Amino acid sequence: MNKETESTLLFQKGELLRTQQKPSEAVIYYIKAIKTNPFSSHAYNSLANILNFQGKYDNALEKLTTAIKINPHLIEAYSNKILTLNKLGKYDEAVSLCNEAAQVNPRFSNTYTNWGNALVCQGKIEEALHKYSQALSLNPHDSDALNNWGFILYKQGKHQEAIAKYAKAVYLNPKCWLAYTNWGIVLTNRGRYEEAYSKFAKAVEINPQYVLAYSSWGDSLLCQGNYQQAIVKYAKIIELDPKCVQAYNNWGYALYHEGKYTEAIAKFTKIIEIDPSYCFAYINWGLAAHSLGKVNESQRLSKKAAQILVHNPSEQERVIRIYTSDLENTQKKLNEMMSCLNQHNCLVAKAESIKSFLETFVARNNL
Repeated sequence: MNKETESTLLFQKGELLRTQQKPSEAVIYYIKAIKTNPFSSHAYNSLANILNFQGKYDNALEKLTTAIKINPHLIEAYSNKILTLNKLGKYDEAVSLCNEAAQVNPRFSNTYTNWGNALVCQGKIEEALHKYSQALSLNPHDSDALNNWGFILYKQGKHQEAIAKYAKAVYLNPKCWLAYTNWGIVLTNRGRYEEAYSKFAKAVEINPQYVLAYSSWGDSLLCQGNYQQAIVKYAKIIELDPKCVQAYNNWGYALYHEGKYTEAIAKFTKIIEIDPSYCFAYINWGLAAHSLGKVNESQRLSKKAAQILVHNPSEQERVIRIYTSDLENTQKKLNEMMSCLNQHNCLVAKAESIKSFLETFVARNNL
């Protein structure tokens, strides 16, 4: 058996294992295929797929660059590289590569879907919708394009139209866990919780590793005051991603509302071990400490939270993102933050400035 044939057989074994949901074993065979034949572009591409799924985007990018260098006509490698560049936030590079990919194969729909995704991240919504439309004209069964189009409609407040896109996406592709998750998010925002739960349940049935589905499900339960069930979802996220600070924060928040202040503090302190700049950990820890009668500790934590917000623009952006994600409770959350920060009088002016900044953002965007 020659090296090329042996490499092909190893690659095919890897593909079989991947379809059997055995990615770790598949990786072994892809690597063997590459070692046997260093010019196996398909093995590089499939290996990168798994690396992307594992969040190892830099490694995936390296493999895809190699795959394209070996085979400049492997359109799947272009598509996956565009996807990886989007994950890394390199949107200009992604758009540039989309243009190249369209030259290689102008009828490959995934190119236009990923192109649309990059344009969305650049704030070019109308151009993105045009790309999704192109993708669907080439492949009417492109569930990713439908899902992403639905997400834009949701952000535009067109909830019923968004739901229609998600429903069509899962009709065409019953395994599209992304569409089920996003559908559940829309239903949650419309107060249709039981329907939302069924969508999240379907998403994790299809992909038990999908953190966003558990997170959105937990947040939906939290909105209803179903703290015990929300905690179950956040615990699952930590099992999948032990460094997910938002899951720890929401877990602690649920414990706080159950009156389990000491347990809640344990979650908030865990966040600070992972990310000392995460201001919500200090805010919520301060609230829990105050509930335990530890006023001095609460004031110290409030001061720390305010200092992070005042001196850390990236954390201000995170505050905006999180405090405006649940539109119905935005004002309530802003007031809760102020209640904590205002306990330290010398920081009232700074806290008021932050509150004004956030409220201006909310008003400007009609949230």
